[in-house]
Amino acid sequence: MPIVLSQKETSAKDTIADGAIRVGIYGPSHGLYINRNDPHSFLPILEKAHKLNPNIKTLWAPSPVKSNAVVTRDGFKKIYQAKMPRPNGTSTWCNVFGGCYADGVLLQKNEAFCIMSADCPTVVAYGKTPKGELYASVAHAGRDSVIHRDTLRKHDHFRQHFTVVSAILSPLLNLGVPYKNMYLHIYCGIRTGFTHPSNHNKYGDDNTRLLDYCAKLERDMRCKGKIILNKKSGEIDMYALIYALASMSIPATNIRMDNIDTYTQTQWASTRRPESRASCERNIVIVSRS
Repeated sequence: MPIVLSQKETSAKDTIADGAIRVGIYGPSHGLYINRNDPHSFLPILEKAHKLNPNIKTLWAPSPVKSNAVVTRDGFKKIYQAKMPRPNGTSTWCNVFGGCYADGVLLQKNEAFCIMSADCPTVVAYGKTPKGELYASVAHAGRDSVIHRDTLRKHDHFRQHFTVVSAILSPLLNLGVPYKNMYLHIYCGIRTGFTHPSNHNKYGDDNTRLLDYCAKLERDMRCKGKIILNKKSGEIDMYALIYALASMSIPATNIRMDNIDTYTQTQWASTRRPESRASCERNIVIVSRS
């Protein structure tokens, strides 16, 4: 079952994959912030990750600013190291890897992933091979990661994956997990207030192409609810968009989501709310695998 939060909760935890994957979601009131010019800013995040799984040895922290739909373990470098206590009284070194422009990573045992966001959902995919081997991947899923707008423009700037949804499913498929065995969970993103008006002075043409694509998905009946909430303002539901794209490959019954809406629920950071944008608030999502 997906996690369900009240309007007052400022953090949430979820346990999936029979307990092998744990997710922690923290609003701005928790004071967590990734400052890539200050590696020590990762220490409070490591502490949260170790509460999810005290055996964590690696924390992946890709930089998603390019929204490139890349899910990889290559191109990272160690940017921080800290000694973390373990329940048995010993301690273990935990390494933070960053310095890579990517949306996500394939998680191995005793590893964690962290992302800082304000509206962009985080997606977690996992599944087992016919032999019972579990694999998992996780990624940032902002609009330009979910939809490659250069492809919609029909320019030559094509990337390997049109959508980060296929980018996180692809490694699992390559490792022997059939689509029918895959699950996808959507966390901590914007569902309302995400407008894309076709008459926008600068982005009107791009917005029109995006809305046309979303309308096509709706016509193909691959969405749970409406993707386009308001045609005039171009308001779209990111969860419904991700759901539609994922259901092209995996069973719709294997797609789950939380009840967070970063726009309407003010305990979460949202760049679409002026007061949150002005204060540079951010949410932190941590995904650990045991």
